[in-house]
Amino acid sequence: MAAITDLTFAQLSDALGTTGAVYVGEDTLGNITVQLSVSVINDENVNNPTNTGVVKFLTRLREACHKAQETANQAQVDGEKLNAFPAAISTGAVVDGFVQQSGAIQSKIAVATATQIVGPNN
Repeated sequence: MAAITDLTFAQLSDALGTTGAVYVGEDTLGNITVQLSVSVINDENVNNPTNTGVVKFLTRLREACHKAQETANQAQVDGEKLNAFPAAISTGAVVDGFVQQSGAIQSKIAVATATQIVGPNN
């Protein structure tokens, strides 16, 4: 098999597991657009751009990318698996019911042009 260097929006949508979280369509100029439903992904009504929820949204989106990557990698051999979305890491003690978590997104960027961006393999 060929090495996986990226995910599709369909794989991301499947990993989110909720209908309407990701919409891929075409705008009036014929450009492909991707719309992500903040309300669906955050599992709460977000009806105004002044609402908070960006940290939750990006955390859940990164978690869904990790889940999609794990699914895509199931049939891959070592060295051909996508490694762009490693599992998040929780650190420290629980304080006021919370624990600190961090998650990375790793990519390879073409040095000559910086336009080709793909995920590394492991």
